Amino acid sequence: WVYAEKEHKQTGALQAFLDSERNSYAILQLRNTDETTYERFMSYGYLQSHGKEPDIDHYDVVYVAELPTAPHIGQEAMLEGLYIKFNVNHPADFRGHSLSVSDIVALKIDGVVSCHYVDSVGFKELHDFISNK
Repeated sequence: WVYAEKEHKQTGALQAFLDSERNSYAILQLRNTDETTYERFMSYGYLQSHGKEPDIDHYDVVYVAELPTAPHIGQEAMLEGLYIKFNVNHPADFRGHSLSVSDIVALKIDGVVSCHYVDSVGFKELHDFISNK
């Protein structure tokens, strides 16, 4: 029952992010389960070398917020800024761990959602990560 309630809350957080009309972002982190042990903190290349892709069913939405308005900032700079924010100056209401390899940053800009795997160096865009749901 508790798991079902948590699952519903997670689905609700993701759906609220997807339904938002504002430019926003979501931080997704792997659940701490036996199923995700060998995915946690692993590079995208490591996953692929083991025949895996990031699976949204293995993740929890740990934070959702509106994107700060910064005209003419590119997506890469935005992702780097969020990486720094969630490693150096966490928001007070953030309950996840510092942004690390295997986390996902989802961006919603002008109604378009993109998902980015935090890799060993930089980010790897994941096409169809959310749309498979």
